[in-house]
Amino acid sequence: MSINKQNTGIKILNQLKKDGQLGIINGLSESAPIMVEGILEFIFGTLYADDTLDLKTHQIITLSCLATLGFPKDQIEYHIKNALNIGISKKEIIAIFTHTSGYAGFPAALNAIAVARKVFKNISEDK
Repeated sequence: MSINKQNTGIKILNQLKKDGQLGIINGLSESAPIMVEGILEFIFGTLYADDTLDLKTHQIITLSCLATLGFPKDQIEYHIKNALNIGISKKEIIAIFTHTSGYAGFPAALNAIAVARKVFKNISEDK
């Protein structure tokens, strides 16, 4: 395990969401510690840490990729919340998923939009 990349991953997760690493660490460390390493070191400590793109662009790419897959609803929800936390608007999120329909198909885009609507509704109810 690369402590430097892990620390970088934790720092980036905390930019996306306050104490963002805790959900991953608490949720997976007992049952899937290798996944925790991969997520912290590779996804956030390497991919997101590449400063060729800014954090907002990394998050837009992530939303697009997840929408293209069509089925990872929990991950789509998690990354929608992160996107909102870093200033990506609801309107931009819907536009990202709408754009996805041209390349991944309407069902995948509609699944992502349905998740977004649920997240937006829950956020509105929390306020």
